[in-house]
Amino acid sequence: MSFLEEVKSLFGSVEDAWVVDLKRLQEYEGVERLDELINFLILVRQGKCPDYEAVAKTAELDSLGDGDYYRFKPKDVPFFNSADKGLNTNYLPIYISELTGLVDKDSCVCAFSMIQLSYVAHSGHVLRWEEEKAIKLSNLIVMLTFYLEDFDKPEYPLPEFDSTFFKKISKIGWEDKRAKQLEHDIYYGCFADANYLTGVPAIFGRTFGHADLYFMACNAIRNGRDSVNCDDVVAGYFIIFKILLTDIRTYVWKYYDSDNDPKITHWWDKLI
Repeated sequence: MSFLEEVKSLFGSVEDAWVVDLKRLQEYEGVERLDELINFLILVRQGKCPDYEAVAKTAELDSLGDGDYYRFKPKDVPFFNSADKGLNTNYLPIYISELTGLVDKDSCVCAFSMIQLSYVAHSGHVLRWEEEKAIKLSNLIVMLTFYLEDFDKPEYPLPEFDSTFFKKISKIGWEDKRAKQLEHDIYYGCFADANYLTGVPAIFGRTFGHADLYFMACNAIRNGRDSVNCDDVVAGYFIIFKILLTDIRTYVWKYYDSDNDPKITHWWDKLI
């Protein structure tokens, strides 16, 4: 039985368009972990990933927080300060990568949203003030940015960085048309449709898509490349899947240090 016949036997002819989109992904030979991603998308479409759906559907909430948000000046937090200086701002009402670059400030914000969604889903309640604050100030986003799926490795030290890293991200593009087409075929051909057909809110898919570009670019840089290739495209999905399916609360608090609160001035430390 061919791959197309096998998938048709799971879904029936009524979903031939989605089946053909999956078949198209099979044409990308040699892409690392692509088969694994295809299998995961099939499970999502079959409704066999309840943990994933539970996290994704938290996007339906009117607000992820209790309304009392932690506010700070971006320049006072190293990660935000560096990202603010290095990443471009999208002034357009729509996303056009040719004009704004693959990764912009919105992409970085969406990466944070994935952490927030995971936290809310695993805690079973909207974010309280101290939780929202911890997510914003935690170095978890730093570990994710530089170590990606290895963010939970205890032996990995907190990396040093500045705006140079983010300026590099802002200039990154596609390695070739094949990589760009693969991203399109996965996202629009399979991922978005699988979410829609299982009741996942569209806003989740759009947020996921922007965060995905951020992690694709980070993966490329980590592997010494200045452009996103097909392997990076697939890696971006698995990075976010790990964020969503892991009880991220453990790592938010592990990488959070209340002493780094920019609203508190520990001036007395300098006197010791």
